[in-house]
Amino acid sequence: MYTGFLYTYIQIFPKRRELFPIPDCTGKNMRAFVKTAPICYNSYMYTRGQNLRIAYILIVLSLASFAVTEVCKLKAAHQYAVLDAAFAQVYAGQKPLDAVSDGAAPYLFFDRELSESFTRIQKDASPAGLHDFQNSIHIHQRRISQGFDRLIFFSAVILAISVMLIIIRQGEEKAKLSRVQTANEEQKKFSRNLHDGVAQDLAAVRTYLQQNDIEKSGFYLNRAFEEVRYLIDSSRINLSEPLSRLIRDTAAAFESNYEIPVQVHIASSLIDRLKSTKELDVLYILQEALSNIARHAAATQISIKIIDVADDLIIRIHDNGKGFSQEQHAAQNSRQQGGTAAGHWGLVTMQERAQALGGTLEILHEGGTTIAIRLTHPVS
Repeated sequence: MYTGFLYTYIQIFPKRRELFPIPDCTGKNMRAFVKTAPICYNSYMYTRGQNLRIAYILIVLSLASFAVTEVCKLKAAHQYAVLDAAFAQVYAGQKPLDAVSDGAAPYLFFDRELSESFTRIQKDASPAGLHDFQNSIHIHQRRISQGFDRLIFFSAVILAISVMLIIIRQGEEKAKLSRVQTANEEQKKFSRNLHDGVAQDLAAVRTYLQQNDIEKSGFYLNRAFEEVRYLIDSSRINLSEPLSRLIRDTAAAFESNYEIPVQVHIASSLIDRLKSTKELDVLYILQEALSNIARHAAATQISIKIIDVADDLIIRIHDNGKGFSQEQHAAQNSRQQGGTAAGHWGLVTMQERAQALGGTLEILHEGGTTIAIRLTHPVS
């Protein structure tokens, strides 16, 4: 029992662990996180293994204590009934007083006054003395039953605490796994943007330099520079902020790097109630759409509107650029699905993310291009 409460105390008051310092594994700083990643992982796995092992041991001990206590309580209740039946037979004159001596022996052994009282009753055999003796036995029985109940209660408490700690640990494990998956997704997105944007622009710079076309080389070099700056600014976004703030920050970073005005209108109560995983998907869709506009649309104005329609969340990203036809869209999908060429609009990726969110993504052509995302019951 003491071990269980001590373990719970350590879990509730983690600051008491100063004697066992481990590296900072929060990952607020990517460089520090990379340097300490092996130590953090080993420390985390060791601590997690020790904590879970103690929790499982406590579960086994509490279950064993509960079972043993319940069995002992049932056997004691049976002995109480047998002893009361013996007292009844003595009162009725069916058996001598010695008939209760065996059943009362455990109580007499630990209580000298009760033992002396029983000796006196054996000498004078008075009914009043026998009745008082039986009442004293009942008091001891109630105390023993209360002790059994306390043991059962504390066993249940330790069991509940251990199960709760295991559930908490499992939740932390899922959160860490989600963090790793998020980092992998971010790495893939960064690599894809480098390949589809910067790498192709640099390839165009090399081609036009070989042709001594300084004007086009400068154009693609500037565009590559803007793309790199946008990627750097996008990676600095603080994901602990509300999603509405992140969207405005993303739009501001895009406008600063590409010098394309972006108007953001948010009239939604659902946008800041999304789960963290859904927030990331929405943010990735927005970043992908803006990157595509910068690369292909030749737009001079962008607007982002986010509104609620009943229980649905609507996100509309509109630009006044040249857009593209449905035939181009279909051809792009076939190329990405067939694997014959890498896409440069990323529409399939955005559609997959929208579907993963339980929504739809549509491409509209009305004075430019509009990407309309509809998320059905996003907070349910």
